[in-house]
Amino acid sequence: MERGSVKTGTNSSGSILFPKPAQWTFEEGIRIGWGSAMAHVPMHEPLYFLNARGNAGDNEAQLHAFRRTRAYLEHLADLGCTQVWFNWWKGFGLEHERECMRQVADLFPICRELGLRSIAYFSLGSLTPDTLLAEAPEAEDWMTLTQNGGRASCQTTHQCFRVRPCFTSEGYLSYMEKVLAECLDAGADGIHFDNIGMPAEPEACHCPRCVQQFRTYLQERYRGNLGAELFGMSDFRHASVPWFNQHNTANNLKRASVPLHRAWIDFKCEVYASAASRLIDFIRSRKADAFVEMNLMEPDGFAAGFWRGNDYAMLMPKLEMVCDEGNRQDGLNKRGAIVGAYRAKKWARAFGCAHNSGARTRQLASQFAEDLAFSNAPKTFWNKHRDYQLQSRSQAEVAVLREQLSLRYNRFEPWEETLAAEQYLIERRIPFDIVSNVHLENLDGRCRLLVLAGVELVSDAMRDRIADWVGQGGNLLLVGRTGMYDEHYRVRRRRVAVVETMEQYRQALQPCNAFHALVGEDPHGGDSDVLIRECGRGRVGWLRGLDVDRVPRTAESWIIPYDMFMMPRNAWQLDEVLVSLLPDRRLQVNTDGRLYVHHARRTDTGEDLVHLINHGFPPQIAMADVALRAEREVQDVVSVSVDDVEDEYPLRRETFEMRGEWLHVPVAGIRHHRSLIVRWQTS
Repeated sequence: MERGSVKTGTNSSGSILFPKPAQWTFEEGIRIGWGSAMAHVPMHEPLYFLNARGNAGDNEAQLHAFRRTRAYLEHLADLGCTQVWFNWWKGFGLEHERECMRQVADLFPICRELGLRSIAYFSLGSLTPDTLLAEAPEAEDWMTLTQNGGRASCQTTHQCFRVRPCFTSEGYLSYMEKVLAECLDAGADGIHFDNIGMPAEPEACHCPRCVQQFRTYLQERYRGNLGAELFGMSDFRHASVPWFNQHNTANNLKRASVPLHRAWIDFKCEVYASAASRLIDFIRSRKADAFVEMNLMEPDGFAAGFWRGNDYAMLMPKLEMVCDEGNRQDGLNKRGAIVGAYRAKKWARAFGCAHNSGARTRQLASQFAEDLAFSNAPKTFWNKHRDYQLQSRSQAEVAVLREQLSLRYNRFEPWEETLAAEQYLIERRIPFDIVSNVHLENLDGRCRLLVLAGVELVSDAMRDRIADWVGQGGNLLLVGRTGMYDEHYRVRRRRVAVVETMEQYRQALQPCNAFHALVGEDPHGGDSDVLIRECGRGRVGWLRGLDVDRVPRTAESWIIPYDMFMMPRNAWQLDEVLVSLLPDRRLQVNTDGRLYVHHARRTDTGEDLVHLINHGFPPQIAMADVALRAEREVQDVVSVSVDDVEDEYPLRRETFEMRGEWLHVPVAGIRHHRSLIVRWQTS
């Protein structure tokens, strides 16, 4: 199994891909009483933290106390909440937080009586030495020690009393297990982990334990001939941990071209994933069906593995939900491009996770369309139509690969190509899923087109797996620098039998794409911008690149800003390739508006759903002509919208007609959202 993979079975069918111990969350739905529009105020922060961080009101204690009463819990139940997220552990220490924990534990029985699940907040990345060391002096060993010998800041809000823990510390992890055990034994139904990840560079931990473990990591994986070939050395007993200075600042590191940097990034990802997995396994051992969630997702285009050691594909398989504080509200950016949390929801769904992107009104439609369980929709809408969310799975025929190591080692180029390809699909109203490396093992028949855009690193095993899938009838789109590096991030070059002449030397210097055999000529040495080839029963298309503005390479630019997202200028070339690779898409939507489209199917009834979300609203009310290839005789077509609040969200009958095998539905008056529901004859 390759680095970055997840040791579990999966497929790309759009169903819940990984079995989840807390399956009840996907049956009940996840509707949270904390800082949402439902509850209006947060319940996950303890009073001592609110006071310590500043900006608390002079009646904070009174308000905080009321939010922990039966009256307030009854209010949440009346709003339709299914979960309440309480504070439990903020990193101040058990003794300091004990009384607050007791107060919360007293509320667990009331929650059960009201039909609410109790979820306990845990910081997994923040310690407060001011109070913790009074209880546990040994906790000094639990804290990150930076390259300069200091502590690492928890975050960027000047909360100087908070520091990052070291995730190789056995003492810290054992203490966390102790705190988790008390919480679960008190009756909590699940755990919410916040403050996720390693400290961002240049504040990664350089304590003696981490240094030694990194050297052992290198020695076990790369000693001998492989180390000499990749690193120029084979003995790592004194290997350097990457460090930064005024001439080599962390923010100026664009790509991990130095093998030690890549190994350090891999090491951090594996250390953090191992620590998180250990704690999650402990939770399951204490309460087999406990809900576990992480506040994990960064904004689209943030290289979380590169910076923080957060590899989502290694963390999400064991979770029921991921939270997201970084992605934009559904809408249009300054370029007029459609933006929102769609990508994050697709990525979470690929690993069977729900996704909480906040409580803004305009996000209700994207939750209904894309999310496996989470919703803040009004109670009436939820009670009437929740099964169209909880029981529905994606029917997208296109999948975009987010290759783990390409996105882990390079801050910008792979992300730019991947995001641009996804933006093209969004703007062209083509439903798609996001997959990771592990999903390639079981690509199924529903995925008819796999898109590799900016996937710099392609191993021989990955190439062979994809080539076999194409030979069996799959279609492959290669974009940009895809396949330029092997699994060790070495530039792929032409293979020649011997190098004895200058001509042979020049040939050996030429780049050679991993998919050279499929494409038929070396695309990076040829003159064509677009290539299309038949390969067995499938097809391969190649496009030299996507014409979009690139992120300015400044020392301060950490992420790809949302206002950089744009439709590629050479979208017409993608149109040309797509017509050849996928000429008979099952769903086509023509519209005069800025519609985002998602296609799903209810697993229990077989009904198809076509979600239409208008990003031009309120200035523009859109209309659309939806064409869906019919697999059976159509019984009826209805629609539902979160906009129909005045009428309490009825199912509206839509007119339709059959044109050969195609079902055509004209849809007018699309405000923010409308979802078509196609009901098929059952016999």
